[in-house]
Amino acid sequence: MKKNIIYLAGALLSSAILTFGCSEDIPSYNELTIDKTEVFIQADGENPFAEINITSGNGNYKLTIADENIASATLDGNRIIINGLKDGTTTATITDWSKHSAAFTIKVKEDFELKLDKEELVMFLDENKTALVNIISGNGGYQVESSNNEVATAEINEDGKILVTALSSDFCNIIVTDADGNKTTLKVRVCVEHLVTEDITKKVCEIGKELIINITSGNGEYSVVSENPEIATAEMIEGAIKVTGVSKGEVNITVTDRMKLTNSMKVRVTGGLVIEMTQVDNLWIGKELRIPIIDGSGDYTIKCGPSMTCILSEDKQELIVTGIEKKMALNEDITITDNILETPIVITVKCIDYPFEENVARWFVQGSFGIPGGCSINEADGITTIKTGDKNIRNGFVISFKGDRTEGNKTDATLYTLNSSGQNGSEIKISNVVMEKVQYDEGREPNGFFWIKFREDGKDYDSYIIAHT
Repeated sequence: MKKNIIYLAGALLSSAILTFGCSEDIPSYNELTIDKTEVFIQADGENPFAEINITSGNGNYKLTIADENIASATLDGNRIIINGLKDGTTTATITDWSKHSAAFTIKVKEDFELKLDKEELVMFLDENKTALVNIISGNGGYQVESSNNEVATAEINEDGKILVTALSSDFCNIIVTDADGNKTTLKVRVCVEHLVTEDITKKVCEIGKELIINITSGNGEYSVVSENPEIATAEMIEGAIKVTGVSKGEVNITVTDRMKLTNSMKVRVTGGLVIEMTQVDNLWIGKELRIPIIDGSGDYTIKCGPSMTCILSEDKQELIVTGIEKKMALNEDITITDNILETPIVITVKCIDYPFEENVARWFVQGSFGIPGGCSINEADGITTIKTGDKNIRNGFVISFKGDRTEGNKTDATLYTLNSSGQNGSEIKISNVVMEKVQYDEGREPNGFFWIKFREDGKDYDSYIIAHT
């Protein structure tokens, strides 16, 4: 027993010596503490930062953030500086070298502007009575309210969109509110029908005259404005638009109804149908003649004599007139009618012929044209005789004169008709006979073309025979 007591006393003494002998080598650690366990940051505010101070710790700190998309942080001595990045909540942990740690919560809030994909909504009772409006941005928890539930109602559907239902024709506002109390307004117009006017594509207005434009559908209480009253004025008369032409030009006319729907149309004001010329002295076959149309509606009907064609240019600003081959004529008319203005103008073409110098055998005698089928020339006793008529040289004319077929003035000239037997018929008194031109066929001389011009008694213009042998 005594021996056991001695052993126990020895053990206690050894333990005491160990405990007190090593006390200076045992380190002392501090708990890691911070002055906040939660911070709130307004990410889109003027200062999107927060600060936490380390009030106790053992140094050599390390910081980790659970979601670095929401916030970031830096260490500055004993300060933790936190930057809010995105709407949300995350946690952060700071640890010292002794493995002591402290955690805190970071709450980041972004205050989104409340926006819709449209500021105004126009609806029609004669079409789909519902419409969807998207919320582009906001802070959730949306509520909608109509300023007049008898005109249109609104609700948030299961897709988070605003469903508007039209009930009657009038104006109202849909007020949208988010969780942060932000508000925005959707203006709603519920119309009975679209504002439509009649098609005036083929209509024009004359200076000093009226053009009536009918409204085919709309919402009543119409008003109308001319953008340039110096060209045309506009007013509402018994539910229709009355436009009065003032001066030549184009003007926009805009009509507005009770629901603020608008319809604009371009009206052309003209001075009436105006053609540059109403008489053409000569239309040369083979040469196109263009006659400018100074003014008109552009919608025309054209009729002309059998010896010519007349068409409208692509821009509708010219008449293109052409004589028909071998259809010489005098005093044929072109009639152009403005179908909208109901105005006709007659253009007289005095003569449709080939240019005198052109190599086409023909005659113009006694005020009419002819094309010979045959011709003969005889020179005897100092007299030249030229016969021209059908292929048998009948039913035509015979002219003779003193001298040969050279160019120049001719004397002792006579002109007779050729009857159906090829004999001289009645005499036609002529004077001032001239061989204007001679052109022999290459390799066939003395055959060729001979241009003979003369004046018939009692006529104030020249006649001619162009013979070809």
